[in-house]
Amino acid sequence: MQERKLRLLRSFFTLIVTIAIFFALFSKIDAKGTISAIKGVNLKLFLLATIIALMSNLFLMTDRWRQTLRMLGSSVPYRELLFVRVGSYSLRGILPLKSGEILRVAYLKKYNKVSLPIGTASVGLGLLLNLLALFAFVLGGSLFLGTIEIVKKCGYVLVLLLLAFILFRSALSLLKKISRKVYKAIEEYLRAWKRVSFLGKTNLFFYSLGLKFLELLNYYIILRAFNIIVPFKAILVFVPLAILVSELPITIAGLGIRESAVVLFFSQYGLAEELLGAGLLISFVEYILPNLICLSFTKPFLDKMATMPQKA
Repeated sequence: MQERKLRLLRSFFTLIVTIAIFFALFSKIDAKGTISAIKGVNLKLFLLATIIALMSNLFLMTDRWRQTLRMLGSSVPYRELLFVRVGSYSLRGILPLKSGEILRVAYLKKYNKVSLPIGTASVGLGLLLNLLALFAFVLGGSLFLGTIEIVKKCGYVLVLLLLAFILFRSALSLLKKISRKVYKAIEEYLRAWKRVSFLGKTNLFFYSLGLKFLELLNYYIILRAFNIIVPFKAILVFVPLAILVSELPITIAGLGIRESAVVLFFSQYGLAEELLGAGLLISFVEYILPNLICLSFTKPFLDKMATMPQKA
């Protein structure tokens, strides 16, 4: 009961924050001008961005997950992983934090006999690689732009991550003395990660770079669809930052934050109404549309999760 109340409270909070951000945006940016800009969008470029987003978010992400599981020693058919991904995709916006990913791990354990450490590692490794790919683009773009301050800040972040890792290892040693059960679970999870060879991790990293590059490319294409010309080196720096801030769990699927970031980061390249329209279409193509498509698979996925697997 307490958990349900907390979930409802979180949903209400994210809804209020989302509404508040859009209210603030449209109080400063003309709504009619934004709608007019959207109506004048280049439909061919918009369609291209839509195809890229669906291919990347649904099919290529599933293929990377399949390859990750294979490197961890578990072979799961692509079609089944695709069913799991699309079936749990929309739950990310309904359930708290990364509950959609947790359900994926539970499904693999139930129907494919993939252990919890392996399943969790396959999902966690994907999230980590996405983060590293975004940092790589920010650093690379910063060098092109000459924005040394951004490079320094990213360097500080890397140092903090290193310190966090050292503290984590120290905490593990302490945890071993306090709770052997929890320590064993974490150790199994880390051991699963170590199963992937250095070459395998490198291949997965470059795969992740390619996937995130497609997302960056979509920002560029949609901005061009509004006739907003942004240098691609600026895309390399500011789009990853926009993606990172939109991942903060304070609005529904990053709505409001993503649009605000587009307006803020690219204000020198276009009108506010056009930028806000571009931000709205980016959210639609990259997040809303995939969720709407996957929604039809959510009930079959949950129904299968609720049934017992048939014995072979």
